[in-house]
Amino acid sequence: MVLFGLMTSPDAQIEVFPSTALTDIGLLRPVLESAVINPITGEVFTDEIEEDLRSVEQSRDGLNERYYAVARTSGGLVIGVMGLQRPEQEMLAFTNTENPIELINAYVLRSSRGLGAGQALVHHLEDKAKEDGHSELVLNSGPRYQWSGWPFWRSMYGEPVGMLKDHYGPSFDAMVWRAQLDEKK
Repeated sequence: MVLFGLMTSPDAQIEVFPSTALTDIGLLRPVLESAVINPITGEVFTDEIEEDLRSVEQSRDGLNERYYAVARTSGGLVIGVMGLQRPEQEMLAFTNTENPIELINAYVLRSSRGLGAGQALVHHLEDKAKEDGHSELVLNSGPRYQWSGWPFWRSMYGEPVGMLKDHYGPSFDAMVWRAQLDEKK
């Protein structure tokens, strides 16, 4: 099992590990329930959460080609999850290299944001992508995350490189970021 630790403060340690080591996928539910919501009304998107949990479980069980990583605190609380997959067809328009990978399903428990779990997960996924021979990482983030995800992605990768018009439905455009992995630390 590959472990990646990021010291965020003297008393906070974030551990990142492949989802294959997570025996209880249900431990991700609180993370998703705090993130997969309507940011204005607080409505939880239950169907989307169930789909995401199934995807992580299928990945863990070798039933899809996705790779997921999970973050937890030193106390064992699961606080984040992110994944990688082959880029969706529409994402290929934003790539510049022969072997890109797409970062997907990036969620951190709302009450744990700012502890470094998001950065630890991203760095782990970048390392995994490079190890697997990928040259570039792309991701998109829909308008539901313009106050949470978009500032995070700007801090990680700068300004978006484009937009997927109506990607999440009419008038629900997704911003797209790209990072060359050979240029990353």
